[in-house]
Amino acid sequence: MKKLCTIYTIVIRKLGYFTRYIYFSLDILQDIVHNTNLYAVQVTGRSINISEDDMKDFIANLLLMGVVNLPSYTDYWSKELRYPAIAENMSLKKFETIRRYVHFADNSCPDSDRYFKIRPFVEQVRRNCLATEEEMRYSIDEMTIPYKGKKAGNRRQYNQPSTHGRRRSRRYAGCVVPGNL
Repeated sequence: MKKLCTIYTIVIRKLGYFTRYIYFSLDILQDIVHNTNLYAVQVTGRSINISEDDMKDFIANLLLMGVVNLPSYTDYWSKELRYPAIAENMSLKKFETIRRYVHFADNSCPDSDRYFKIRPFVEQVRRNCLATEEEMRYSIDEMTIPYKGKKAGNRRQYNQPSTHGRRRSRRYAGCVVPGNL
């Protein structure tokens, strides 16, 4: 149990890093909560009344589910495979409700843009990325990325089959002192 709590604490700490720096600033989180409640009203006629804390817990659960893989998301709450760090954080019913209604933009005003549902979210993340200070110390190195697809584009000469039958792609990656890739 202590190990599970430690993993959950690490994920929450990473979520704090995630929100404090670039990606999920407070305004983005407020927009996601607002649009999720709005979409629930549009579909069912009543709001699901989720808060920012609920959305943070939902994102933390998703991050933790990415670390601890089980066959189905409902297995984290099942009696046989129950994972306390997730199951005690949020009930399955609340998780499924948020998962069902999560939205990043208002559906009532469709646009000719193919990405109108995620465009506001992507633009806010882009603005946050551009607002971060540029670091003075960089580290640039080659990084191998596993690739499971069939098409490799024009970089086919870099894809070498691995021992597991997956291809690997080599790209250059730059890191700064805080650890942002």
